[in-house]
Amino acid sequence: MIFPGIDLGTTFSMIAHVNAHGQPALFPDVHNASQFRTPSVVYVGREGCLIGDAAEELLEDAPELNVARFVKARLSQSTWRYADWKDRQWSAEALSALIVRKLLKDADTFANEPIGQAVVTVPAQFTDEQRRATLRAASLAGLGSVRLIEEPVAAATFYGLDEGAADKTLLVYDFGGGTFDVTILQTSKDGLFVLASDGIANLGGRILDERIMAVIAEGFQRKHGRSPLADPASSQRLRRIAEQAKIKLSKPGPNQVTQSLLLLGQPFDFAFTRQQFDALMTEAVSETLASCQRCLQAASLTWKDVDKVLLTGGSSMIPHVQHNLLQVSGKNPRDVVCKQPHQAVAFGAAILAHRFGRDKSGAGTIQQVSGADLCLRVWDRQTNRPGLEMLIERNTPLPTSYSRTFYTNRDDQVRLVLEFVQRRGQPAEEFSLGHFAFGPIRDPKRNYPVEVTVSLESDGRDHGDKLREY
Repeated sequence: MIFPGIDLGTTFSMIAHVNAHGQPALFPDVHNASQFRTPSVVYVGREGCLIGDAAEELLEDAPELNVARFVKARLSQSTWRYADWKDRQWSAEALSALIVRKLLKDADTFANEPIGQAVVTVPAQFTDEQRRATLRAASLAGLGSVRLIEEPVAAATFYGLDEGAADKTLLVYDFGGGTFDVTILQTSKDGLFVLASDGIANLGGRILDERIMAVIAEGFQRKHGRSPLADPASSQRLRRIAEQAKIKLSKPGPNQVTQSLLLLGQPFDFAFTRQQFDALMTEAVSETLASCQRCLQAASLTWKDVDKVLLTGGSSMIPHVQHNLLQVSGKNPRDVVCKQPHQAVAFGAAILAHRFGRDKSGAGTIQQVSGADLCLRVWDRQTNRPGLEMLIERNTPLPTSYSRTFYTNRDDQVRLVLEFVQRRGQPAEEFSLGHFAFGPIRDPKRNYPVEVTVSLESDGRDHGDKLREY
């Protein structure tokens, strides 16, 4: 039996396992044994369901086709739908399930063993709904037993720094395709303990590509009076050009990327300079470093208290990242570790899945923290407006629970309706977890007490609520 680790990524997804030699290894694509990453792209058309490279290859010949990209970023958007060729509507979690099913087919083809409990990774900043959607996607794909682990924890596990006898403080800088996460962990012989996390939900390689696309599109619009971003085929082509420009300018060489294009039937010569790229990257990396500083403050630490900085995620390989990190942190270059940043999360997930599945006693403790404030929406009598009452504060060690007593405010109030809310980010974003109606109250009266207990599980999901009337 194999116990897979799955990195369900914004731009690429991977599935790994621990091989017979005790080393983590990726499963290759079932149709191309030299390819170990699956683009997180789905197309449902006359040809059937095409996922990954098959969908990308189809777009080469028919760029106008409607494909679903960046599905992971849509998991929090309950109203978002992808329309296939028959105009059938697909949710983000249904499309995620198709990606996971494809990964499982890869594993089944090359392992020829039954699939056991899996570990699926999620960003540290994922909300309760996003985590639940990830679990539902895994279930739809056919995974019976799944454990969620945050991506920085998986990356730290792969780097092997959680196994040393000496205590260490690690900062995991996870700059991926769609999100940025920073997590500070303490290691010991007993396991991994997350101290604090922070992040930016909408910053990664995809966003960098879109910023470059916007620069090119703006130049085209100035010349021709139309935006190529409104046309699916032109937008697809611009995305590939932007990604190629980002990769080229991340390496030593020419100071600009030039290309002649035909967009919307109009010729266009564009030049994207290193100066423009540097300005774009400086802004993005500054955002990540501000997030790192918030995380350090939340853990009551400074850069001097950090023993190692671990870089993971494809965007962390851009030279601006390490240069600015060294400058701001004052670290020695040997203390900033970049080891297979594309695969680190999947490898770490595989190691943990193997431990949980085969040697539960040796898995060690993994303690995560709440990635957001868990609040209750209440009426603020001072402002005479709805406000939020804090129940569980961000970066509280998990699992945890909290109880508080609330009171009715009318003699004829026969029920109490509560809305639970998660709050995260800078500036703060609010995500409703839904409403809970308690009642009917047996003996309604003003100031009737109701005790509310909420809890968060070890993987960061809301365990629901318990209400008790006195």
